This record gives sequence, C-alpha cells and structure tokens, in this order.
Amino acid sequence: MWDFGDTITSTAANPTHLYAAEGDYTVTLTAQNAVGSDTAVAVVSVVAAPQASFTATTPVALGEATAFTNTSTGGALSFWWDFGDTITSTETSPSHTYATTGAFTVTLTVSNAVGVDVATAVVEVIAPVTPGYTLFLPIIVAALPE
Repeated sequence: MWDFGDTITSTAANPTHLYAAEGDYTVTLTAQNAVGSDTAVAVVSVVAAPQASFTATTPVALGEATAFTNTSTGGALSFWWDFGDTITSTETSPSHTYATTGAFTVTLTVSNAVGVDVATAVVEVIAPVTPGYTLFLPIIVAALPE
C-alpha cells in the first residue's frame, strides 16, 4: 500500500499521484505477503512551476531610474532581466536608467528546477519636461515702520 503523505493512499502496483500544494511529503510503501511485510520510506519535494510577473515605473523621464518590482512565484527562482536596450541583470528586483528616449520591451525570464516562464512589459522613456518660459518675480523693498 502506498501512502503519499497527504492523506491519499493507493493499492495500485505503480500508481501516479498529483499533489495539491508545494512542500515536502513523506511517501511510504508497505508491501506484504504470507511471510511478512516490509516498508520503504522516501521524502518527495514538490515544487510549483514558476510564474513570471513584475511591475515597472512607466513612463519615466530620461535620466531617471526605472524601478522593477518582481512579483514572480514558484519557490527558489533564478532571474534574467533584459531591459530592451542590450543591458541585462540577474537581480531579483533591479532598477535601470535608460540612455535614450523610446519604448523598450522589458523581458523577465524566471526558472526553477521544474520549468521556465517569461513576462514582458513596455517601459516608455520620455524627454524630461522643461518649462517653456522664464518666471521673473518682482522684488519689493519696503521700509519697516519705526
């Protein structure tokens, strides 16, 4: 008899089992016949497939850093960021300053022991806003009463 460590059991010789959640499960196989029984125990680690996702500050003015917040899930992950301008990073939640204006497709690739997933978003880098006028304030000089 198989005990999968999550309240599910089976009497099949070679069963398959799908776990509902991530975690470590103690799997027990007990075999018996007319002369006795024997038990084998193993720990199975269940890891979810990665799900890539992130947010970014956009639009951003040229020369200002864009902050990327990684919201990916799936256990122990590795990260690969491509900022769309030949610059890359392996940080979890990096920031990046673009050298030119434009629309840049940012790609986050996440991976773990069971798979890979990709998320993309467009970051718009705009020219800084500068006022088109000069403001002159009057200088007022007044004598204080004595």
